[in-house]
Amino acid sequence: MFQHSPISDKILELAEPILGHALALILLLKICAAVSCKLELPRLSVMHVGPTRQGKSLTSKIAMNILSPEFYIDLRSDFTMNSLRRYADAFLLGVCLFANDVTAWLSSKAQRLKDRVIGGLSELVSDAKYIYQDFRQKIELVGAVTMVLNITSESFQNNKDRLFGSTFSERLLTVHYVMTQKEKEEWVEKEEEIRRIHFDSIITVNDIETQVEIPPEYFSIIKYQAKKYSYETLNSPVSCQDLIKAMMRAHAALNKRSSVCLDDLILVTMIQPYLKNPFSPHDGEIVRLRAQGLSLEEICKEIGKGNYKGHVQKVVKKAELRGILPPPE
Repeated sequence: MFQHSPISDKILELAEPILGHALALILLLKICAAVSCKLELPRLSVMHVGPTRQGKSLTSKIAMNILSPEFYIDLRSDFTMNSLRRYADAFLLGVCLFANDVTAWLSSKAQRLKDRVIGGLSELVSDAKYIYQDFRQKIELVGAVTMVLNITSESFQNNKDRLFGSTFSERLLTVHYVMTQKEKEEWVEKEEEIRRIHFDSIITVNDIETQVEIPPEYFSIIKYQAKKYSYETLNSPVSCQDLIKAMMRAHAALNKRSSVCLDDLILVTMIQPYLKNPFSPHDGEIVRLRAQGLSLEEICKEIGKGNYKGHVQKVVKKAELRGILPPPE
């Protein structure tokens, strides 16, 4: 599949016959997010969204089995910013936080605590530093931190505006995958086989390249791809450029390269179809058509949704506020 990425080829050759193409790609993406914690900013964090029992936790577990423990921390679903202090030494070395059940975490915490953790994780991922102080205590965490979060589609839809607003969502690459009926039936039969997936050697920090450059000739194509990512995710083009750069550098690092190449750009294009939220499938097309100058009514006609004007207006407004589309004149 790739020309200069033998580790990625090995992972996909091992996983794809069992997991299928989409989940094998998401597995590779999660491994890249873990590798990214050992690199300079910008770094890659991933949120995997899908219905219950459709491979989210399993792909995370396989990723952790492939990686040396120095890359990750497997978080319990009851974590708080205060509880993360026990990992302060690991943060300094660079670490990826795997949270396999964000849905359970969201349902078990008070709103104020959820807001604090979401804000704290945003600061850690973007600035490599989090400080919180009240009249009782001071919490300070410093280090190179990335995240791999799993959440059900239902919980994501319920929380995406309140908790996963632009500040947090722009720090993560959110990918969606929903199995077909045939895939769900086959999944039950394959599940035990999947649990036995074994990579013949564990990837350690010594196996990756920690200094990766992006040659200037890639900048224009990254900017072009970032616009496509921005339309689908409703995140700003600047944040999408950072996520794409982080993905490319992490993929190069995984494959022991000191410079990105076409392989890394291919991965960016392969991930793009999974940025689309299947429960809001027209949003990216709405933004793209608006960028072309179409009116709200023309957009409704183009997407075949004559009574969709209210939703179209809402999506366009959000895209304007986030700098994806120019503000109205």
